Amino acid sequence: MRLIMHPQAISKKLKLNEIKYVDLSNDNEEITTDTLVGEPNAVVNYDPQETVAKLKQQGYLLINNGYNPNQEILFFSNNDD
Repeated sequence: MRLIMHPQAISKKLKLNEIKYVDLSNDNEEITTDTLVGEPNAVVNYDPQETVAKLKQQGYLLINNGYNPNQEILFFSNNDD
């Protein structure tokens, strides 16, 4: 399982980030997605541990947590894309 963060704009004021959990042993099939919404430049308040714990209970093993490996403060994008 690995995490992929994919920012997308949902309006000119709000931003959407998708945290995708994928199954590496099943051709990167998406298991679940956490969707985060916030204003541009706002702090992203997200901790993947709850979702990871639920997936572990379902028998998944965390191989790579690529989400914020340096524990930095993350912000929603201010791009208009």
